[in-house]
Amino acid sequence: MTVDQPLFTLAKKIQWKFPDTHGENKFVVMLGTMRTEKMVLEMLGDWLEGSGWTTALTNSGIASSGVAESFIGVSHLTRTRYYHQVTALALYTLFLRAYDEYLASTTETDQLSLID
Repeated sequence: MTVDQPLFTLAKKIQWKFPDTHGENKFVVMLGTMRTEKMVLEMLGDWLEGSGWTTALTNSGIASSGVAESFIGVSHLTRTRYYHQVTALALYTLFLRAYDEYLASTTETDQLSLID
């Protein structure tokens, strides 16, 4: 059964109070995917806080400072997800460019593959 946070708390309390009839071996209670995603984004926000990520978003013109700060606390789930995706794609693009430069600057025998 997948439920949102308030019902998840109640369902777990019922499972713990009545383990013979409603225990964890009888029912699987899962926190809803939206709540799980929000918790993951909040964790990422904790990691990124103070890293300069919001400054980079602001300086690049992608977001205003207030909007960028709202991503740390996940004030708006869809918008926060989008900007994390934009960041991941930008970092991946920079990674590929750096790897291409590395390949161009080394001989074939000295090159490492992405798998190494």
